[in-house]
Amino acid sequence: MVEDDDCRTIRKKLLASLLSERHTRIKEQPRMYRLASTKTATVSPTPTAQIETNYLTSSEVAKKLRLSGQTIRRLCDKGKFEGAYKTDGGHWRIPKDAFITTTEQDEKAESVLRRINEKNQEAGEVDEFDL
Repeated sequence: MVEDDDCRTIRKKLLASLLSERHTRIKEQPRMYRLASTKTATVSPTPTAQIETNYLTSSEVAKKLRLSGQTIRRLCDKGKFEGAYKTDGGHWRIPKDAFITTTEQDEKAESVLRRINEKNQEAGEVDEFDL
């Protein structure tokens, strides 16, 4: 379907935009968390409730970007998400402000894409030479 190709293209552009935007922010802002052994940083204590509301899990980010959880964890390991940190249990937490869209915008976009997909399925296959 054409819609799937468009969605993939949009997702790729969104991811590229996210990564390039974060790359420029990395140069502008000092690091707050230690992401790799070669990078030095300070960790400021944050209340647990604030962490839960201001951060996403790697699974939530994977769903948001429509990538695998493993890909998200690799991106975190490489320091692509500014402010991401690993919990004591080894789970990644990524700041919500690392993304251009909010959760509400993501849900609305998902519902619109779902409706478009349903309409495409109702219409069936279209042969451009048979119009």
